[in-house]
Amino acid sequence: IGKHTQYADLPKYIFQFGHLTSEQTDVVANTDHQGLGKILSTNEPGGRGAAWTFHTLVGMKEEVPTIDGIWHWGVLESFKGGLDGTPEKSSGDVSSSLMRSNGWLYSILDYCQGGEAYALNAPASEDGTVYKLLLTVREGAAYLVASAFNADRANFTPRRMRVQLPRELLPENLSVDDLGEVRITEEDSLYREIRKDFERAGLLRPGYAQYTLLGGIYQMTDAKDRPAVNQCLRENFPKYRRMMIDSLTLKPFKGSLTDSGETVTLEFEMIPGSVKAIALEHRQL
Repeated sequence: IGKHTQYADLPKYIFQFGHLTSEQTDVVANTDHQGLGKILSTNEPGGRGAAWTFHTLVGMKEEVPTIDGIWHWGVLESFKGGLDGTPEKSSGDVSSSLMRSNGWLYSILDYCQGGEAYALNAPASEDGTVYKLLLTVREGAAYLVASAFNADRANFTPRRMRVQLPRELLPENLSVDDLGEVRITEEDSLYREIRKDFERAGLLRPGYAQYTLLGGIYQMTDAKDRPAVNQCLRENFPKYRRMMIDSLTLKPFKGSLTDSGETVTLEFEMIPGSVKAIALEHRQL
């Protein structure tokens, strides 16, 4: 709060937290941005958005520990349609929801509440990818959340991470078979599949077709095609629903674990534009 030091200990909240636009422009549509074209909007619903959000949240909390919360934009995106995708159930006020990247991330962070949190840093890679890690420990549960972000959207160069954790913070007799993981990446996210379906149906806006950019369902499509867009979503929603459930279902950990007695070392791969959550000890909420 600047020079008003008497307010330094007040809790702080961040409002209007989220994404508005990308750095990419549609030069075909118009030239309303200094001759460069229309800026393409995006709420970053894929792995890149999850990585940016995680980096920013943890970084803000490190810099300003008195931040108590954020007000974030919608974590779900809705359209008219039934759970089974049939148009008969799309009448009236019935709607189906799609989970954006921030919704996925907040679902993970829900499990991290109520314990001690430790921010860990890893050196950036030579190609400019930055990494952020958060270890959270509470009774009966321990999680390591890791993210990788690169300003270059085309960079998906993987890196093998080696993370050392204090032994005293973790469960006893921990083995690699005890660990589980979930992840979201830019390429295997729900909205990548939605974009592919829009492309196959000829519904993707030309500006988005120039890039690999992901956006909301009505950002990537034209308003005049709304009925066809909703029909495409209804037809494919059973697949989307399975993907959302699967993305939050723990799977075997793809990495290694070494317990020296003083530290536990995990090795695993990270890809730019992704977040991975590793359950060292899991307890249902």
